[in-house]
Amino acid sequence: MSNNSKSVKTQNLQITDSTENDAEIQDLLNTSSEGLTSEEALRRRDAGYGNAESQSPMKSTLHIVLEHVVTPFNLLNLILASIVFFVAIKQPKYFVNILFLGVAIINTVSGIIQEIKARKEVQRLSLLSQPRVLAVRDGIVKEISSEELVIGDLIELHSEDQLTVDARLVSGINFEVDESLLTGESDAVYKKAGDHLLSGCFVVSGRGMAIVEQTGAETYAARITREAKKIRQMNSEMMQALNKVVKTLGIAIIIIGILMLVSKLIIHPLDDWRGVLISTVAALVGMVPEGLVLLTSVAFVVGVIRLSAHNVLVQKMSSIETLARIDTLCVDKTGTITSGRMNVVGIHTIDGNELSELEKQAIAHALEALNDRNATARAILEYLKPNSAFQDQFEIENYYSFSSEKKWSGVHYAKQGTWIIGAPEIVLSAKQQRKYLADLKNRITKDKRLLAVMKSDQALPDNKNLVDDLAIVCFIEIEDELRENAQEIFDFSAKQGVEIKIISGDNPHTVQAIAHKAGIQHLEHAIDMSTLPEGEDYSTIVECYELFGRVTPFQKKELIAALQKNGHSVAMVGDGVNDVPALKQADCSVAIAQGSDAARVSADLVLMENDLSKMIPTVYEGRRVINNIERAAVLFLTKTVYMTLLAFVFIFLPNRFPLFPIQMTLIGSGVIGMPGFFLSLIPNRNRVSGNFLPKVMKVALPAGITGTVAVLLHQLGMYFFDFPEGYHSTISLIILLTISELVLWKACQPFDKYTLAIWLLSVATVLLAVFLLPDLFFLTKLDLHGLIYALGFIVMIPLLFFIVKRIYMKFTQINL
Repeated sequence: MSNNSKSVKTQNLQITDSTENDAEIQDLLNTSSEGLTSEEALRRRDAGYGNAESQSPMKSTLHIVLEHVVTPFNLLNLILASIVFFVAIKQPKYFVNILFLGVAIINTVSGIIQEIKARKEVQRLSLLSQPRVLAVRDGIVKEISSEELVIGDLIELHSEDQLTVDARLVSGINFEVDESLLTGESDAVYKKAGDHLLSGCFVVSGRGMAIVEQTGAETYAARITREAKKIRQMNSEMMQALNKVVKTLGIAIIIIGILMLVSKLIIHPLDDWRGVLISTVAALVGMVPEGLVLLTSVAFVVGVIRLSAHNVLVQKMSSIETLARIDTLCVDKTGTITSGRMNVVGIHTIDGNELSELEKQAIAHALEALNDRNATARAILEYLKPNSAFQDQFEIENYYSFSSEKKWSGVHYAKQGTWIIGAPEIVLSAKQQRKYLADLKNRITKDKRLLAVMKSDQALPDNKNLVDDLAIVCFIEIEDELRENAQEIFDFSAKQGVEIKIISGDNPHTVQAIAHKAGIQHLEHAIDMSTLPEGEDYSTIVECYELFGRVTPFQKKELIAALQKNGHSVAMVGDGVNDVPALKQADCSVAIAQGSDAARVSADLVLMENDLSKMIPTVYEGRRVINNIERAAVLFLTKTVYMTLLAFVFIFLPNRFPLFPIQMTLIGSGVIGMPGFFLSLIPNRNRVSGNFLPKVMKVALPAGITGTVAVLLHQLGMYFFDFPEGYHSTISLIILLTISELVLWKACQPFDKYTLAIWLLSVATVLLAVFLLPDLFFLTKLDLHGLIYALGFIVMIPLLFFIVKRIYMKFTQINL
């Protein structure tokens, strides 16, 4: 849009039939051609008639902090830390056991920092597509933000402008709009004074003045957007699985904690009640997969930050995972496969000779004079390039404006006669069509279109009727421009086993030809959805066809629902208001930034560069999150399994629970938390397979059972061998460190320089802690017999794990 200011003449612009029969709204629409004053615009905005932009809700800093701090497990950690503090007042040696709270604090602070950082990146990308408009204020045309518009504003519209409000056209010259974002139909629609202009449409030709009728939440696009903003169920398989684990553990912790205290303090009271309290805290702290949910969230947040470097705006973090799991990708044609631009392929003459430069300039100057700025006119002008040196040859006496109804336009030059450009089926005579058109159409592919250029020495009688002596000058062959790198994502999807479905409002044969050109394979089966009766069951249709043409917005949604009903995980790529219901229905929705506000708001992901290939790093980022969190989850849930089983068993044993909280901190930090964090960040492009929780428990459950059995065997060993009391805790810790390191070894495979370094760092951390800080971790020095005894368990654990895993695998196979 121009940034220039200009004054306008005063006259009253009244609209007699407002879209709402409300006296107040009607009064607001009585605007003079000088527009509103700045003061009046401010008053109306304060009164609620402004155009507040619809955006995805952004969390405040306070909301983020509270979300991370006020959690059930943080509350549990605080209660347990209070118990330790109460005990340690009398016995200060126990104060060190409160360090487990430090891990929770570090995890919480880390999560807050990462999410605030991600929010800043999201805000940065969200600002990139804020629209500007020309409005008449104080008698001057000014460029303002669309958010500053109010009802009754007089706006100036030119080619390529997109409306962000609902308006009524006051005056227009050759004014046509593209409503494909609203309807899915790519044909331009001619508008005359008094016609409605809906938010989301583009001006493709001409210029005009319009009065704003509806703003903000009351616009057509916003009403659809409200539907899009309705909260969908979280479709992250990982987060759903972890939430189930957390809820189950929350109940188990309360029950086991109460039973253990009753057992050790009332039914079979032990003398060292302080030790009982501390060891019970250790059992309950160990049951909590502290950091796993947070680590998962941090992994998603890191993904948001990384994808922002690719100019991918992530509006729903779990969509990073969902996109990596899809097996079906649904795309529209207009604005998705194609860019909305056209290119000239070539010019065909009936005698096979090239056009003269004068003829080329006659066509170019006609389009330039008509001020047609639709995609077709722009393509021809770029191809022919008007030359001002020929200006004296093309003095125009009459203009014949284009309209969708007549499908042609032209000019009458004083020296060069009448030149007409339009659809061949309209401007050619029946004889000309039979002689030239049929053969030419057979020689061009279905994804191309033809325009005919005609010439006559006489002027037309009016703007609607052609003369009979029009001679063919040439045919201009044009084609839709594909999205940049569109083929890259389609090739990638095919290699990954993702099925492509084309769902478009256009003719299925045209879409089929363009899709083939875009590199989308296996589209032999196409269907015209307009031929189907209402109430048709789409469950079979979606499996039989790959391309769906003449699809309504409602049908798009139903097609995706049918795919989901058949067990598919579906992603939808769209850019228009007509795509919103389908975007909302899809498991993962992707919008093009240059599309409608409604599509952007409703989508999980927005491609800010309008580049479909940016979906590829998003898929890779999803794979990193899923595969690495699966690795980390094995570590966390192994600890949860053996601690839960041991806590339950020790309710019935005469001894107190054998571990202290500080020892659980060593396991949780040195073997699980720190390695798990590093594992979650390393690149991992392996294809995702299997369901999250069963895949994780396939290792975590046998490993947890192994650790439990080994600790119970050690309890028996304490009865048979005359070991010091301190061995009770020390050997138990060695056993659990061993099984945890063994699980970490498996999680790091296949080894590379990163995963090997992570495992060696963990082992070094544990060894340094055990040998250099035994007092800090309540460890008893082992004599020769104790060393041999501990070494026996270290050697036995891998064999025991192998046996338990084989039994577990056989048992699960039998049950399947």
